Amino acid sequence: MALDERTRHALHTKLLEVLGTASAEVLMEELARMPDDVARAGDIAAVRGDLETLRGDLETLRGDTNRGLDTLRGDLTSGLGALRGEMNNEVGALRSGMDHGFQVLRTEMEAMEHRLTAVFRGELVAAVTSQTRTIVFALLASQVTLAGLIVAASRILRSG
Repeated sequence: MALDERTRHALHTKLLEVLGTASAEVLMEELARMPDDVARAGDIAAVRGDLETLRGDLETLRGDTNRGLDTLRGDLTSGLGALRGEMNNEVGALRSGMDHGFQVLRTEMEAMEHRLTAVFRGELVAAVTSQTRTIVFALLASQVTLAGLIVAASRILRSG
């Protein structure tokens, strides 16, 4: 209960009569220092009750938060597992595609090698055939020339 000035003055007068001047002054001075909102036992009990309610609410909130975090952790774990599976599938598909592409490339390169080898062999055979023909004709011409020289030499030797 708040003290107004009139009540304080009446109390001071009564204290002067009962306690005397010195004691009344000390008591009034102490009363002046006390704030108007002094807590009483009932107020403290109410605050304790409020604190207990808040503590319960905080524990409930903490439990809800932990459950939410556990749910989130589970969702993240399963999501990451699904993502890992998808990535493994995609990487596997990429590897398979690359393996197929490399196999096609190898096949094309082998076919090109065979074509180039065939062309080279054909050109080599043509060159060797041409050279062989030239050598055969040259040898034939030299044999004919040699035969002609022998015939001419034998005629010269018979005539002479």
